[in-house]
Amino acid sequence: MECIRVIRNTINNAAIDEEAVREAISIYNLGHRDMIDNLLHSLARRNKFKLLTVDKELIKFIDRQGLPREVMVTPSEL
Repeated sequence: MECIRVIRNTINNAAIDEEAVREAISIYNLGHRDMIDNLLHSLARRNKFKLLTVDKELIKFIDRQGLPREVMVTPSEL
């Protein structure tokens, strides 16, 4: 997948392992079609990072699906 290759080439602090990819695909299968967002969310969760986002649709989707929201932060929450 192109998006995974792009992220792998640009992220230096988080290893993209098979489990992170599986989690991203699971999010995709739940209906969120932005694989980059999905992979960033799964990487943040697996590495105990915070995902800074202004993507309100992603936040709503994560909340609706009951996925871990605590890894996400908006600029207003900083």
